[in-house]
Amino acid sequence: RAARCAVDVMRSCATYDAGAGAHAVSLRLHCGLGVGRVHVYVVGACDRWELVVAGDPVRQLSETEGEAERGQVVLSSETVFRLRSALVAYPLPLTQTSRGNYQLDWSHTSTKPSLATQESDRMAFLSCEKRPNYTSIMNDRTAFGDQASEEARSFSHKHVREANWSNDPPQIGGPLPDDAEAVNEARAKRQAFGKTVRCIARPLRAFAPEASRADLDAGTPGLLGALRDVVTVFVDVNGLNDSLESGDVDSVQKAMEATVRAVRGNDGMLRQFAVDDKGVVFIACWGVPGHAHEDDEARAVSAAKEVLAALSLQGLEARAGVASGNAFCGLVGNAARAEYAVIGSSVNLAARLMCHAPPSSVLVAGTIRDRALNRFDFEGKGSVRAKGYEDAIPVYRPIRREVTTKVDTENETVGREDERKKVSEA
Repeated sequence: RAARCAVDVMRSCATYDAGAGAHAVSLRLHCGLGVGRVHVYVVGACDRWELVVAGDPVRQLSETEGEAERGQVVLSSETVFRLRSALVAYPLPLTQTSRGNYQLDWSHTSTKPSLATQESDRMAFLSCEKRPNYTSIMNDRTAFGDQASEEARSFSHKHVREANWSNDPPQIGGPLPDDAEAVNEARAKRQAFGKTVRCIARPLRAFAPEASRADLDAGTPGLLGALRDVVTVFVDVNGLNDSLESGDVDSVQKAMEATVRAVRGNDGMLRQFAVDDKGVVFIACWGVPGHAHEDDEARAVSAAKEVLAALSLQGLEARAGVASGNAFCGLVGNAARAEYAVIGSSVNLAARLMCHAPPSSVLVAGTIRDRALNRFDFEGKGSVRAKGYEDAIPVYRPIRREVTTKVDTENETVGREDERKKVSEA
């Protein structure tokens, strides 16, 4: 099923065109598959919790996804072994890579064979024809025509702008707009579902980032999307992988709690605790709804340094990157599955700075340095290149400034003679 899903994803979104005119961009996907036993953790503090999945499949994903180039699907050797040793083997068109993984040729488009011939057909797994969808209609103008492509693009953008909690469009199984009975039935089912989950909604709020909760409580998730000036912090934690893979929940909980308290102490929002190809990463944001201040840059730097200090007391080595810029903040997905995302070039830059930072140190972009000079001193650390930036970005390491109080005894107080006399006589 996972390999089949990967094929469907690539056929639908391997080349995804977004925007129009001067703002048009083409997104390219690549996919990796891994299999094995995982540990699932529920950790958190201060009404902010995360569901974290870790284990050997995550390691396999970091290898396969890292090896896959644009438009490719790469399977780990463990995944291929499972497929080939299944009760009903899946003969796939695979090519072994130089690193011992396997690239899946998902471009095969022959017609689907009958059940009698599937066992002998080595392409049976990939033998269904490509199903038309909005992405293929938007991209394949030759097959569907310019008008259909533009209509699909317009409808797709309109649906994204609207609230995701509305009824699904008829093209993906929703009721027809002029079918009043079907529309009412769909609304009734949605309301019944809402009543069912309402009793568990409050405990589940802790798993939603704080910036999304007010609109979710008000029932207006469609208003969440906005472009905002955001400061993003990425923290890479070294030394926690063994605990994650062995099931040591205490160490994971302590790291999560220390990070949440440091971020909350500077009135920021922990957006995600992720275990992926970059390792164990905490992502925090300032500037999102409910967590915006004039000194967000200084708050973010302070939080990053506090997180590193708190993790070091637990025997964990960490490093961090901090960057700021305009980013999209809001829900991505639909009513069945949505996530509060912060997307922008500055987010990618923060991740890049984290990867370049030496152990136990913080690297910040020039925009952070310029707006945090009132609380920190900085030393230059060269420059890096990142996606979305034409020129190299100068980076700096923050150094906490020593605060000294100087009293000038030669100055005299001027005015307020009557008040000063009363104070001296009291």
